[in-house]
Amino acid sequence: MTRKFIVTTTMLLGVGIWALWPTIVHAGEKPAARTPVTEKQALAFATALVTAIDSGQGAVELVDWGTLMVRTSQGLDVAPKVLADFQKSKEEMAVAPTGFFGLIRGELEKGGAYKYMRVFQEPQGTRARFRFLPAGGGVDFHDFLLREEKGRIRAVDFKFASTGEEYSQSLRRTFLPLAVKANPALRDRLAAKDSAFLKHLTSIEAITKSLQEGHPERVAPIASQLPADLRNEKFCLLLELKSSQLVSDDKAVQEVIDRYHRLYPNDVAIELFSMDYFVKKESIPKALVCAERFQKGVGQEAFMQSLIADLQWQDGQLKEALASINKAIRIEPEYVDAYWTLVTIADSEKDFAAVNKTLQKLVKEFGAELDPETMRTEPFYAEFVKSPEFAEFAKFLDAQGKKAEK
Repeated sequence: MTRKFIVTTTMLLGVGIWALWPTIVHAGEKPAARTPVTEKQALAFATALVTAIDSGQGAVELVDWGTLMVRTSQGLDVAPKVLADFQKSKEEMAVAPTGFFGLIRGELEKGGAYKYMRVFQEPQGTRARFRFLPAGGGVDFHDFLLREEKGRIRAVDFKFASTGEEYSQSLRRTFLPLAVKANPALRDRLAAKDSAFLKHLTSIEAITKSLQEGHPERVAPIASQLPADLRNEKFCLLLELKSSQLVSDDKAVQEVIDRYHRLYPNDVAIELFSMDYFVKKESIPKALVCAERFQKGVGQEAFMQSLIADLQWQDGQLKEALASINKAIRIEPEYVDAYWTLVTIADSEKDFAAVNKTLQKLVKEFGAELDPETMRTEPFYAEFVKSPEFAEFAKFLDAQGKKAEK
């Protein structure tokens, strides 16, 4: 096994192209509470969604686009056809390779994973949470807001842990310029934040273009000229954070993180975007704090628990790392990466009996392919191959090979 760092957030665009726009929420928006959906119904929705994404067909039908558009356009007086055309374009885009469902399916084809985690209740109604693990590394959590209508369960919106916002909020930013173009009189009746967004749209586009074209150093001067309320919207903050990280301006990075914590104390998106930066800077204690904060926000689950164990191991907290990885395995016994992290921790403790036991489990239950001769040449296994436990493991592999031949 080659030692690998868990890259936490490499996909700024992985949640969709809307991720390049700042959060704009209509003033006075108060989403209505919805009748709770049962856990059984949520599980049925989850099964249907994963199947639809995997097959490339049917995912769009699991979203109530009409209600989603109502949430998107709240307070905006536009002709029905304008909203209908916008809805149609978003439905088509959702399953395109660069759209929400299309991106997930593309990652699944490359070996990523999309997994239903749990159902929970909040003031708006019932949420079904999914964990998205892109093939190239990273993680996100998607919380679908569910509604039952005539016995059918569909999503009326969905929230991303990586942005801290609903999809309808992201869509609103795209729809707002179209709405004003279709109805110019609307501009004079916009809420303050909507009005500020339109007024400074050119600057926002310049920020996103600078990041896309590899010129993060251009972002800070533009952002500094934005009105405070607009600059302090979540995604403006996240874009500032990204640009500061790319130019390695540690002072600016910390300033954005502190500002985000002050303005959004209950939102954990900033932690997700900070972990990887601190790992790359070899500031493992800071990365660990971010990981623990993010886990607290999304709840106990195996990926984050494994990541915490990995960071604890890197920080020399071997006892804590072992407890964390064993907890991850208890939470999700089928999460294979947790066992590889356990191998890493056990090897560093020279607990070769645990290394042998875990490797055997990986081979028998998860189909891991290991070759004793190759292992003898890999630095990671240098100490393990000298142990009696390695000889035992080699015999195990030999027996497995003979079984396969039969």
